[in-house]
Amino acid sequence: MGMAREIVEGFREVVRDLLIPECKALQTEVRFLGERLDTLEKVIEERFARVDERFLKVEQQIADLRADMATVNGKLDLLLSHIVDFKTLTQVTVRLEMLEKRVDALAQRLAERPS
Repeated sequence: MGMAREIVEGFREVVRDLLIPECKALQTEVRFLGERLDTLEKVIEERFARVDERFLKVEQQIADLRADMATVNGKLDLLLSHIVDFKTLTQVTVRLEMLEKRVDALAQRLAERPS
């Protein structure tokens, strides 16, 4: 058993001398990578927050534009109704003028008739 004990002790020394420092180095590297991931996660979250903020602003601008469009559409409808009213008024005016001319012509004919 002496030789087996020497083999085990030799193996322990190899583990202690080679593997333990390597494991500690790996632990340090893993810790470093974890910290980098945490930093990157914060950066990504900040960027997403800015994108969300910009997206909300764009949504608000779209809502404002829709409201403005509704206002403009209402004004256009009102303007169109005034144009229709003006056209109708113009037509009535033209007819009244025609009627006035006919009345004037009839009055002249009546005035020209011998009594």
